[in-house]
Amino acid sequence: MSVLDSGGIAVRFSCLYPVPVLQPMEKEGKVSVKSCVKIMQCELEIAVLPDHSHRLIPGQRTIIRFRLFG
Repeated sequence: MSVLDSGGIAVRFSCLYPVPVLQPMEKEGKVSVKSCVKIMQCELEIAVLPDHSHRLIPGQRTIIRFRLFG
């Protein structure tokens, strides 16, 4: 967790996840399915910032970002 200059906070989570991938293979007129594993990297970032868009009612703005690499 980190504190931002604007007064908000941000939290980042990340993980590595093995995903099974099926690949069709054709050999001598027959189709077979080959299975392999691909490692995917996931990141989730959540930031909560103060929102001063209304002059009387203070609020919060939440930003959620999800990224999947692989």
